[in-house]
Amino acid sequence: MRLLLPALVLAAVHLVLPAGTARAQIYVASQGTNSIKAFTPAGAPIGSTDLVTGLNSPNGIVLVGSTLFVTNNGGGGVGAYTTSGAAVAGFSSGASASVGIYGIATDGATLFVSNVSDNVVNAYHVSDGTAAKPPPFLSGFNRPRGVAVAENIIYVADTDSGYVRAFNATTGATLPVINAGLDHPRGVAVSGGRLYISHYDTSKISLYDAATMVLIDADFITGLGNPIGLKVSGNKLYVANTGSGTIGVYNATTGATINATLITGLNNPYDIAVVPDPTPTPAPAAPTVRVSGPQKLTTTQTRYTLKGTAGATAAKVEVKVGAQPYKKARGTTHWKFIAHLQPGKNKIRVRAVTAAGTLSPTATVTILRTAP
Repeated sequence: MRLLLPALVLAAVHLVLPAGTARAQIYVASQGTNSIKAFTPAGAPIGSTDLVTGLNSPNGIVLVGSTLFVTNNGGGGVGAYTTSGAAVAGFSSGASASVGIYGIATDGATLFVSNVSDNVVNAYHVSDGTAAKPPPFLSGFNRPRGVAVAENIIYVADTDSGYVRAFNATTGATLPVINAGLDHPRGVAVSGGRLYISHYDTSKISLYDAATMVLIDADFITGLGNPIGLKVSGNKLYVANTGSGTIGVYNATTGATINATLITGLNNPYDIAVVPDPTPTPAPAAPTVRVSGPQKLTTTQTRYTLKGTAGATAAKVEVKVGAQPYKKARGTTHWKFIAHLQPGKNKIRVRAVTAAGTLSPTATVTILRTAP
């Protein structure tokens, strides 16, 4: 079954990111402007901030690699766009362009999309938008909205039932349900075994154990502005506050405020997608070097041959005798160097160096040259 995406959505895309513009980290589905807006990690708008225009009440957004998938609640299906704003060729999905599609989540291969009109959740292939499961994949809801998926479990905010339901993402089998203490749950996010639920009417976020659905903190974050969309990136929880037109960011472990007004001046922001913080490149491991024989000795000779070994990452071994500059030893993993000794105390330093210039800890040999 292939689901059609209206030409309206594809034709309405325009690009606003000139060459050399900083890559966005935050994308916002703005229902009030029927667009996707792009922002830097610091919350500054990029270009005109309308990355994609001409949408129809965009409610949900999710990022898979460099592709943004957007639900059009007013009709228009699910749109697929690059992070530069271009429509993705060959993607055709969206519940036959029906109205009511709302939340969206992904496990990387499948898109799980809720529909508040049909009270179902359906599954589509990320690659081309065709049905991944015979529709309806999940049913029996009362206006389902937010969707999240992790560890092969789908979490659905069954808003008008006041529940959050969990299902096996492969079979659709029902798992534990949160059926008490929720007030019109709209958004859900899951990360690190923790389930975050946004309460639209009471403007707060509650925290549950994602495996057991047991409450951890009913008032994990409070004082928000009608929150809906939630996303976790690293140890940051991003919150789309529809009522106040803001995006806030909080510590995902403690709930402490990082920046309650990271982005302001929005018109009905419903959901956000966040480019994960880049994983820091680990510093290259320092090479190792070893000098064979004694570290202190006395000799009457004017020359002394040092020998030793270096680790596999070493590109060369260098030796410094007294105040002389470092000189390259002969060999690497097994090396030797002839040191010319001055009368008296000679302090000799040995180091290994990688091709990238990373230095080993210095090995030291002290030789006392005495008169014959």
